[in-house]
Parts: sequence; structure tokens; C-alpha cells
Amino acid sequence: VFSPPSKKASRSSSYREALEINREEVRKGFSIQAWNLVPKICEVEEYLGTSPKVVLRESHPEVCWKVLSDGEDLGSKHTAEGILKRVELLRLFDSGFDENLKEAIQGHPLKRVKMDDYLDAAILARTAAGPLRYVPEDAKPSEARIWIPGEPDQ
Repeated sequence: VFSPPSKKASRSSSYREALEINREEVRKGFSIQAWNLVPKICEVEEYLGTSPKVVLRESHPEVCWKVLSDGEDLGSKHTAEGILKRVELLRLFDSGFDENLKEAIQGHPLKRVKMDDYLDAAILARTAAGPLRYVPEDAKPSEARIWIPGEPDQ
């Protein structure tokens, strides 16, 4: 989990400029990984501006993996063992997972999308299907929360 650039910094034309603005504005930098997400963040902001009834919930695949595996170490998502453990976990929650993955790969071949990206998207889709809860549990509605898989009775 990493912090994105501030709104003002995200409107910059380069990473270097954005980093400078962010350090002035919020007193910290951000990664190139965060900078590479800026176009998608702006896309979401634009969409939300035209769709005021949409509820946006933030999640994170690594947190969801941890919750659904009951804290089991799944290993690196970049290794065959780590991928297999994640696939097995997804199969527990989605009997059609193999077919869904096959369709996704046919639409976006592995040359362009890495397997760990497919699996992260799948865990987030499973999470979004609910039930949900959030962490930190004591967060106020105005505070940032990460939505994670909840128990069926919650």
C-alpha cells in the first residue's frame, strides 16, 4: 500500500515536477509506481464528478489475500508456487474461476498483462462481491478505509 501524489502534484506534466510539488505540499515524496497510477486516478475522479451517486470503496489485493487465506503466507505472487496458492484460494470462492481466467486471458494475452495482475483483479472482484468490512475497524466515515472480505453474517 502506498500513498498517491496530492491532487495538485498529480496534475503535473512529469514525475520530477510532481515529486517536487508533493514534497512542498505534503512534506513527502511518492514512488514512480504511484506516479504511473495517476492517469487512472484522474479517470476515476472524472467519472465520480459526473456520477455523484456512485459509492467508491478502496481496497488492496495484498490485504484481501491475507484475509481470505486466514493469514497464510502465500509466497511471492511472482513465483509458480505463489501463483498456484492464489489460484487454489480463488477456486474455493468461485467455482467458475478457471473459465473466467481463461476468458480474461483470451481478451488480454499474458504478453500484455501479467498473471499476478489477473489474480489481483480476481481477488478484488471477489471482495467487491461481498460481504464487506473495512480496516481500520474504528475509522470514521470521513477517514480512509480499506475494504476487505467480511464474514457472511456481517
